[in-house]
Amino acid sequence: MSAKDQLSRDETRKSKDTDMVSESEKNTYHNTPQTNLKQSTDTNKTQSHKEENYIQFLPNWINKPWMYISPIQESQYLSWMEEWQKIIYTYSNYTSSPIITLSELRNFHPFTNNELSKSLSNNQLITIIEDLVTKNNAIWMGNDKLSIYLKLKSDLEYASEIHQFMINNGYALDVITLFDIRSFNQLWSKIPENHLKNIIEVLISQNKAEWVGKNQDAIKFSILFLI
Repeated sequence: MSAKDQLSRDETRKSKDTDMVSESEKNTYHNTPQTNLKQSTDTNKTQSHKEENYIQFLPNWINKPWMYISPIQESQYLSWMEEWQKIIYTYSNYTSSPIITLSELRNFHPFTNNELSKSLSNNQLITIIEDLVTKNNAIWMGNDKLSIYLKLKSDLEYASEIHQFMINNGYALDVITLFDIRSFNQLWSKIPENHLKNIIEVLISQNKAEWVGKNQDAIKFSILFLI
């Protein structure tokens, strides 16, 4: 075979290889990125819908500058705190989480209102949340008071749900530790341990559970009171 024929064959093979690479790149482009793009688009739509719902439930007073000033008169002050507490519940529903940090609240609308150039101070937020804690509607996650567990239900309701969960999932009559309870992916799983013990005490008072051991870190649930 002449050098000329060999060169011609090499160029033909190279052209075919290039076409194969181009086709492969085309398939990669059409398959993987478009799938990721669709997933990203769907996620953005879901997030946008959540934000719209969140904004929809915000009251009109969020655009009133005086709502960022703590009232002096007691009745007005209590009403002012209650209105902001409603926003905290709305925010918890928006994030689908009962655990909220003060830093995320401070950086989120309307706790910081960029349109008005107004925001609640850290002390104001702590005061508003302390009132929730006093009413047994929230629990500080630590002594540093940087985050809270917002109680969406009463201790009695949490106790009933925990008991029913243990029965339904085959944990009745087993010894379950507090660590086990907090590892379940449930609304009550992240309740601070000290308060979780209070909820277990509700079940114990109903004869639906008992502590195992002296350290009160393990529980045995009863099925005798299920209908």
